[in-house]
Amino acid sequence: MIEFNDRIVDEIETALNDALMEGAENIAAESKKNVPEDTGELKESCKVEASGHLEAEVIYDAVYAARIHEDMNMRHRKGQAKFLEDAFNNMAGSVGKLAEGKVAEAIRE
Repeated sequence: MIEFNDRIVDEIETALNDALMEGAENIAAESKKNVPEDTGELKESCKVEASGHLEAEVIYDAVYAARIHEDMNMRHRKGQAKFLEDAFNNMAGSVGKLAEGKVAEAIRE
């Protein structure tokens, strides 16, 4: 039987946070595979940040990032619109499994 105490709760939160950050990094890497490239500025503007308690964000902060991401009519020599949304949708399950594994490991320790 697992006895939940402050230590185990802290370990679970740490495991979840680690999983969220690793998952966000994986989503960022996946999204970069489909980022439209002209100068490379958009791809280079990608960053991952902790945004709150058990929250992570993948951010493209180039001034034109939102327009490039959302405009389905714009044609690109390389890459596509919805590059971040598609990466998130494709990887959401793997991030959940990553979190599950890290929490299970924390509980076993």
